[in-house]
Amino acid sequence: MSDQLTCPLCNKQVPFTLVPHIRDDHSVDPLALRSQFPNQALHSAGFAEFVKSRSVSKRDGTLSFQLDVAGAPMTARYGVDHPLIPATDTTFVWTDPHRDLWGYRRVPGG
Repeated sequence: MSDQLTCPLCNKQVPFTLVPHIRDDHSVDPLALRSQFPNQALHSAGFAEFVKSRSVSKRDGTLSFQLDVAGAPMTARYGVDHPLIPATDTTFVWTDPHRDLWGYRRVPGG
């Protein structure tokens, strides 16, 4: 089973779901795409199973889903700020020890 979908408008391979690609790159409403390409899947089977199994929902622009953290069920929310999560530091510079930790290798002479 592949989690890659092919956009019927540009043939680009997109992982998991075509919805953001269709909206952002083509400015097309997914329902309009559905009427033009009725047999085109908008989501991969794996993504659809994730949405179903994790009770994914969206309300007021916030995406919520269930997850298991060390055996404890929790609700994650995407699209909201949280006081314990710091803002992105745009001045951060990756050092060699950081690159080693995350698997980035410095290019010689770079």
